[in-house]
Amino acid sequence: MAAYYDDARVIADEETAAGIKYRLDFVMSPAYTARALAALGKGQFAQASRLLSRSRTLAREQDDTHNQFEVAAVQARVLIAQRKFDEALRIEPPIGSEGVLSGMHGEWFGCRALALAGLGEDAEATRLANDAVNVTSSLEAAGLANAAHIIVATKRGETPDRHVSTWLKRLIDWKYL
Repeated sequence: MAAYYDDARVIADEETAAGIKYRLDFVMSPAYTARALAALGKGQFAQASRLLSRSRTLAREQDDTHNQFEVAAVQARVLIAQRKFDEALRIEPPIGSEGVLSGMHGEWFGCRALALAGLGEDAEATRLANDAVNVTSSLEAAGLANAAHIIVATKRGETPDRHVSTWLKRLIDWKYL
């Protein structure tokens, strides 16, 4: 993936500093998650996990289901990046996730689809990847779901279908991959 992880880290650090300075507790969990994503992009998996642990604690203290759900999805991505697919699948979404926005559900399904594709569970990976793009139009969900479709197709020696190939081209053009 190509992105501006150093720039993202600077912005996330500024968000964290503002949250501390102005005592904006609701800002802190997303700020630590953003910092974790920047660390993940740089391959700093231990740092990403530490930041996610802090973010998870804050989200729980605030009874913030959305951010608890986001932490779970990002933690799954950290594990997937390390090819720890079984561990990624053991992460459970927080209780009460029914109220979470569709984009977050799509991202969660996409993460699970990607982990399943990594394990060679093609049918379930495909089902969850389809669920991901059916519940939302989120770029994150589409990127994760289509990555799962591409892995499944490649393992089968197939060419990904045109829709998936089109999304892959878009993701590359947008410098998402």
